[in-house]
Amino acid sequence: MKKHFIATTVIIDTLILILFILGTGIFTYFRAISEMKSRYQLMKNQVEFSFPSQHSLSELSDRELILHSYHLSWGELRYNLEETGFYGFVKLADGTIIDTSSDYCVVEILGDSIDDSVDYVDVDVDHITNGHEAYLRIFALNEDVSFDSDLIFDMTFTGECDDTFIHSGTMTYMGNTYELKDIGYDSSERVPVSTLFENNVESRVVIVNLASNEYGEKLNNEAKDLCENIYNEVEQNYHIANQDDLVKEDILTSYYMVLGATPNGAVTGLIYVFHPLETVLRSNIVLYIVLFIILLLVEAFVIYMMRKSYLVRQEQEMRSRRLRRGIAHELKTPLAIAKLYMENQEYIDETERPDYSRKVNRELEDMTGLIDALLEMDKIDSGKVMLKPEEFDINAMIKSVYAHVKPLADERGLEVMLPEDKEYLVKADIKFMRIAIGNYLTNMVKYADKEAKVSINIHGNVVRVVFENDSKNDKKSGIDKLNSNGMGVEINENIMRFHSFKHGSGMYYNKTRFWFEAEKV
Repeated sequence: MKKHFIATTVIIDTLILILFILGTGIFTYFRAISEMKSRYQLMKNQVEFSFPSQHSLSELSDRELILHSYHLSWGELRYNLEETGFYGFVKLADGTIIDTSSDYCVVEILGDSIDDSVDYVDVDVDHITNGHEAYLRIFALNEDVSFDSDLIFDMTFTGECDDTFIHSGTMTYMGNTYELKDIGYDSSERVPVSTLFENNVESRVVIVNLASNEYGEKLNNEAKDLCENIYNEVEQNYHIANQDDLVKEDILTSYYMVLGATPNGAVTGLIYVFHPLETVLRSNIVLYIVLFIILLLVEAFVIYMMRKSYLVRQEQEMRSRRLRRGIAHELKTPLAIAKLYMENQEYIDETERPDYSRKVNRELEDMTGLIDALLEMDKIDSGKVMLKPEEFDINAMIKSVYAHVKPLADERGLEVMLPEDKEYLVKADIKFMRIAIGNYLTNMVKYADKEAKVSINIHGNVVRVVFENDSKNDKKSGIDKLNSNGMGVEINENIMRFHSFKHGSGMYYNKTRFWFEAEKV
């Protein structure tokens, strides 16, 4: 039976686990599909909005192409495309490659001579071709620095610049000095950076961070590798440079790439990369943890309930075995006596026959009572009997029932102590309580060695009745008197459960004790 319950528990828990995995998998799959479609459309819109047309590219010089390629990085990228890898580049006709997707800063020169209606951070192709790029310079810090804002003012510079970049030197801001990287490419002749700030014009710096954490940096590196691989393939097989060959919509990895070229052979390109499934998993990690905890609780609940069911079933089988032993034990004696009488009646002296007959009749009456009790217990178990609670004096009932048991106590020469004459009112089914008390008293007297005792006590609103004797387990013979008291014990347990009375038994200081508690009226 134990193996059966274990196997059933394993099967149920396995089915729950499979349903959990399927449910979570379906949920994740459709969320990833939705994320893929919406993010892909967002990438496409971003590219179509910001990347110049082929006609616009044909009008840009190398310097203007560089500035515009950087502009593609700082637009709405940081706000609309989180957890998206980005890489942009410009490859000039002489083979120089400029990475436009690393962290960098944009200096905007402000002053009365500048058109204040122009947002120089959001400069587009028209602004660049109209000369507003003259007020922009690009530079990169030589170390990772975190500022309080993406927009800072009142900085000073040292070093050199051309018409596109600030090269090397330093930037001083809020009393701190930061080293600048050497871009390594001159778009025009270098001049002292101080010439940018003649006539005390105001300036501000826009900080462009394309990777806010390690995961973002990882995605950007992935975008760079993917972009280089695709571009190398395009260079080797120019016929595949179709826009459909530069995009991919997939639940694991999606990307959108675009390339453009100027008449003089310069190329600019960018790519957005993201992982829909990974994004869903990362964004719902708390939900998955909660679901996993719920799964563990459900699995544990199943194990608990199956174990409880197993213990109940085991207890029922134990009760059934005890009942069978009790029936055999209780019926064996009267049947043996009746058989003995039938076999030896012609040899029994006439003067002893009446006494012998009384003994046999008493045993047969006990056997009849036992069978009646067994039938009553079956009615209780099947739910065919309804309680009829009435108020009565439990002490008076004990003494009334004991009058039928007293001949057995006298015959055995036992000393039996009963409660003093006092009224203890309880509410229960009189018929079943009489059966239970009869079983308690019979077992108490039948298995006592020298003495037995019935006591009644009140604890708050509870009347506690205790039946005990001086019997104890016989270690030599291996007889457990506590658990071999016949079928009456099983009947009493059913009656007490039927009344929802607390009850129990045990060995206390070499005494066997049975008890129950009923609510006091």
